[in-house]
Formats: sequence, structure tokens, C-alpha cells
Amino acid sequence: MLSINEMVDRIRVVNQCMKHSIKEHDPDDSINEFLKEIGTAVNASAIYIYTLEKNHDYVCGFAWISEKDKTHEPVLALRSKDLAEEWRQKLDRGDSISVPDLRSIALKEPQAYKTFSQMGISSMIMCPITIEEELYGFVVFSNLDASYNQTG
Repeated sequence: MLSINEMVDRIRVVNQCMKHSIKEHDPDDSINEFLKEIGTAVNASAIYIYTLEKNHDYVCGFAWISEKDKTHEPVLALRSKDLAEEWRQKLDRGDSISVPDLRSIALKEPQAYKTFSQMGISSMIMCPITIEEELYGFVVFSNLDASYNQTG
């Protein structure tokens, strides 16, 4: 359960993002500012937004990489096989995925391990983006503070 201070901090971040989006005329700038504010608040190394294409591959439409960690190399297109089958099923159901240590999947899901480790990711949370209960894409938060990597 979040403490009052953690809840206030999260609300502050959302308010900053909303304030910026109201001032911006370019939706892309607003999304980039959202990613920066949220990434900084959760001390992520990077955040990526991938959208699902008709061929069932994913394209990176937005990426924010922290100033402190320029080792990240975003993969602009992910093939469906780059994701573990279990992950695809969870995302399709609208469930988030937490991988506190990417090395833990190296033997079971070598393709997913290879893809994400080459991006400089050692831990991550993936959250689905759905529109009318259909998977539209997902957001990847990489190398968060350990306290944030506790989702199911």
C-alpha cells in the first residue's frame, strides 16, 4: 500500500503532466513530456511506448531515455516472437508484467532476453495500452527503482 507521501508525489507528477499537455499544441510534445515526468518520478532509465501493427509486430512510437543512462538503445520494431508467449497472453488480457531481473528469463525465453538485454534493460515493467478492451500496444518502464518493480 502506498503511503500518503507516495500518493501525493504521484498525483503531483500527473498534475505536472496535465498542466504541460494543456499548454502544448503538439500531442507528441505532450506525450514526450509525460514520459520525462513519469520516468524521472520513478527513477527509470528509459520508457518506451510500442504500438501493435496489423502484422502483429510492434513499433516504438515514443521513447524517453534518462540523462543519467545513455546506454539504452531502443529497438524501433519488435517482432511478436521477441516477446515471451506468456507476456503476449498477459498483455492481451490487459495484465501488466514485472521482470525484476531480466537474467531470470535467459534460459526460458532466450529471444526475449536477447532483445531486451541488447536495449540495456536489466529489469522492467510492461503495461498494456488497450482501446475498447483491445490491445493497442504497451509501455515499457526499464530499470526502475526496486520499490516500483513489485507488480504482479
